[in-house]
Amino acid sequence: MICRADIAAVGTALILAGAACPPIMSRAAAQELSSFEIAARSRGTPDIPGLNIVWITPWGDREDANLWHNIVVHQSEGPAGSALANAMAQALKPDKRGASIWVETDGTVYWATGEWATPSHVRSGNRNDDRYISNSDTYRLVPNNNSLGIEFVGNYPNVRVLPTQAQIGAWRMLVKVLQARYGIPTDRIFAHNWVDYKDRRYCEGCALASMARHGDDAVNVAANGPEKPGTPQIAKTDTVVKIELPEIEPVRIETAEIATAKIETSKIETSKIETRPTMDVAANAAIRTAAAEHALTTK
Repeated sequence: MICRADIAAVGTALILAGAACPPIMSRAAAQELSSFEIAARSRGTPDIPGLNIVWITPWGDREDANLWHNIVVHQSEGPAGSALANAMAQALKPDKRGASIWVETDGTVYWATGEWATPSHVRSGNRNDDRYISNSDTYRLVPNNNSLGIEFVGNYPNVRVLPTQAQIGAWRMLVKVLQARYGIPTDRIFAHNWVDYKDRRYCEGCALASMARHGDDAVNVAANGPEKPGTPQIAKTDTVVKIELPEIEPVRIETAEIATAKIETSKIETSKIETRPTMDVAANAAIRTAAAEHALTTK
């Protein structure tokens, strides 16, 4: 099919013939777009500087893509090296559980599904407790059919392992591409744990979603949500990204199972107990059990 700006004179004939051509961009409009924006809005398998994309499924016309309103960041809890296999399986069955895009620990981005496909990756935004962000505009408003999912592999066997530097670098560029292509505002970029009741062991996707919202130059980015004080922070260094936990005041824990009525948690080796600054019922129960075991073994 012939669809080029330099043959615009025969455009009427093509239309009358029933040819389906994408709209021709005027020269003035094209000059206003940067090379990055042109690549981000193109079709096929464009080369985007700073981003290594393996196109399992190429882009089509933007007009035919799904109406993506949100970006949801996931961590697959799969090992390093698993992104390609997962992306290939996703391409074979686009609506299965997973995501449209998979990112390997070396920063390689695998575009798995067509832009029209809606993989199963969220629970429609069933979180309504405002734990990480206000859920007033996410509750039941983040379904699969308007939310573009991205899976980062590598947090196995330790789910709390942060994304690699290569993944972080890829994410910085990828999120710009997605926003330029689909017009998604920054405040519609979410971590999975922000919008769905998900995992109590860690906050899935929170570090990357926070980076997208707060920018690369922020000294500290909340790893457990952008609006909650006293959460673990990502400290920016020259070579690594590490978690720094804020100090927690020693607390006293009541227990009827131990002869000693009170135990000071400050006397316990905290390096052996994983806790969160914002403790829920499960976390408190874990501390009680650890405290009881410590007291019994040190008598």
